[in-house]
Amino acid sequence: MSMRVWAFFALLLLLCIPHDVRADDYGSRADVRALRGDTRILLLARLRSLSVSAASVTVDDVVVIGNDALVRWHAQNASGIEGLERIYDRWWEMLRGPSLPTADTLNQLGWPSELLPLATTHFNAPSSTSTQTPATPDAPMPMTCASEITTAMSTAGATVDLPATSTTDGYAMCIALARNDGPGDRFAIGVRRPSRAESWMVPSGNSYVFFTMTLFGPTTLHVASGTAIDLWFPYVLDDTLRYSLTVAHADAPLGPITGTLHDNILHFVLPAFIVTPGTTLMAEVESP
Repeated sequence: MSMRVWAFFALLLLLCIPHDVRADDYGSRADVRALRGDTRILLLARLRSLSVSAASVTVDDVVVIGNDALVRWHAQNASGIEGLERIYDRWWEMLRGPSLPTADTLNQLGWPSELLPLATTHFNAPSSTSTQTPATPDAPMPMTCASEITTAMSTAGATVDLPATSTTDGYAMCIALARNDGPGDRFAIGVRRPSRAESWMVPSGNSYVFFTMTLFGPTTLHVASGTAIDLWFPYVLDDTLRYSLTVAHADAPLGPITGTLHDNILHFVLPAFIVTPGTTLMAEVESP
């Protein structure tokens, strides 16, 4: 076969292969491709909360320098800027907003200063002087959970009131507490990412998130089965793995409880448990 024929087939093959990297992206092809795919998945829960079709998502531009990246996207009447950082070999969503972040925000994150002018050029988008609110690292994650987020009524008509959502370290969590007998009690909730030694980066590590719930109130709390916990992750979970939740420091250990994964949200349903005032429930999600 002649060189001209080989060249023709090589060109045909290149035309048939889908390309996830566009001319106006900036960064390595592998990083840009990964960021385009991960951004679509990380947007699923947020778009559902806005009643926006996930199928309409278009990732317009990606600019990546080293371990830091800015991504511009739109979907129907929604649009935004995402900032992602490579942590433990995965892209974590670190900030979000309708317009580019400010230089001060990037400096706060420790990201390279040249990222902003590159994004301004490649995105052909408003700069951080825009009247729109810029992307910020503490922007709340709007999230409609799989469970109904309401304060659950006990058989006696009393309530246990706790935050419907809690966001820490980029995670978002929703809780629907099952029937209980704790009038006026409160939970303080904390969420954190695993350390490198606790994570999948080391052979002995397999943790994905830790969270705590500390009960404040005068009486022991009895909670019936059915408490629902939904956890959104700021990085894309591997949907081929099985994830489980364990909870310590209740009257008896809870779990492991297998979760279900949808829109990068893990959903768990707890059995009945008892917790005394001042006790901190310590929970961990891992992949066995």
